[in-house]
Parts: sequence; structure tokens; C-alpha cells
Amino acid sequence: MAMELYKAKFELVAAEAKSKAAGNARWLAVIDKAVAGLLLGSWILTELHDGPMVTADWGDTYRANGKYGFFV
Repeated sequence: MAMELYKAKFELVAAEAKSKAAGNARWLAVIDKAVAGLLLGSWILTELHDGPMVTADWGDTYRANGKYGFFV
């Protein structure tokens, strides 16, 4: 079953992650890239029992680490 991305809630989460990463250009770039990939549908988000996993359009898979509430 496909999981629906709730855009408004996702954008709030992304804004919070960017706020926590303020001043860190590398993290801000990673967050922007992830947001774009998920909103455009070119990345696959998989919900696991212990947190989300994302597969990027180039084939790499990332797990949430909790540091900024986003993916690394």
C-alpha cells in the first residue's frame, strides 16, 4: 500500500529541521535536497517500525538518525 505524503505537515517538519540546522551549510543543503526529492516524488519513502528510510533517485538509501529529525 502506498504511503501518502501530507505536504503541509512535511513542510513544517522540514522547516523545523532547517531551523535546527541553522548555520550549517552542509545540513541545510542536505535538507533542501531531501525535501525536493520527496515532494517531486523522485525519492521513495519507506516507513519502518524503527523509523523512516529513503531511497534516492540515484539508488542510495538513507535512514533517519534523529540528529536533525531528517535523513543522513
